[in-house]
Amino acid sequence: MSETKVNLVASTLTNSLGTTVIGHVGVPAAVINVKYPNGKYDTVVSDNQGDFVTKAPAGVIDGDILVEAQLPGDVASKETVTLTIDIPAPVITAIISTQDNQRLLEGRVNQPDVDVTVKLNEEDDPVFLLVDNSHEFELVLPENTTPAQVEVIAKSRITGKTATTKVGLGVTTKTLVMPALTDDMIAEYVAKEKEQQAVAQQATAEQTPRPFEPAAETAPVDIPEEVVDEAPTTRQQEKPSGIRGFFSKLFGK
Repeated sequence: MSETKVNLVASTLTNSLGTTVIGHVGVPAAVINVKYPNGKYDTVVSDNQGDFVTKAPAGVIDGDILVEAQLPGDVASKETVTLTIDIPAPVITAIISTQDNQRLLEGRVNQPDVDVTVKLNEEDDPVFLLVDNSHEFELVLPENTTPAQVEVIAKSRITGKTATTKVGLGVTTKTLVMPALTDDMIAEYVAKEKEQQAVAQQATAEQTPRPFEPAAETAPVDIPEEVVDEAPTTRQQEKPSGIRGFFSKLFGK
């Protein structure tokens, strides 16, 4: 009989992403066999600290999980723990917002396979809402509806567990999904920025005045004699003397 004990400790963590088995043994490199309710198996080895973790297959939502741990080749050291999957009750949030002159009830649940029911008044029949793939729902309300008049109930179709929430006033709960930046997206952005800078520099260069350059020599132009004779006389008649020009400006004549 082996004197070594593996001291197996294990538990389950269940949320909207599924069920995870986590545990610890007192020795490293122990072999861990996990049997799920649907008959599937997982085998993992504990790390140097004796820790181990494994994810249950999709679709495992209820039943018992059998966890066995032993040292390699030492059947006598085997220890077993039985775990029960406990799916928590759904969590629901809801607010009343105003969009496009409409009063809206908007909300979200944290797990799939959940039915949402809304009661506007105790006397009225409940309204069953469709929850989309993002676990969100929406309902158009009467214009004067207040949060105190609204009751929202969520019920899991898997476990039958229910949850309610207090409705508050606020803005829309919908958010804009931003894509993750990749190296190709960043490189494309940098390339466009460089292209725009090059275009701006070229436009600036074209608008900059060029240095003075003497005009090219041209052939002499013949000026008619009449223009040559009359031009000085015309300019002399139109140009007032200094004193006369001064009085013209002073008296407006």
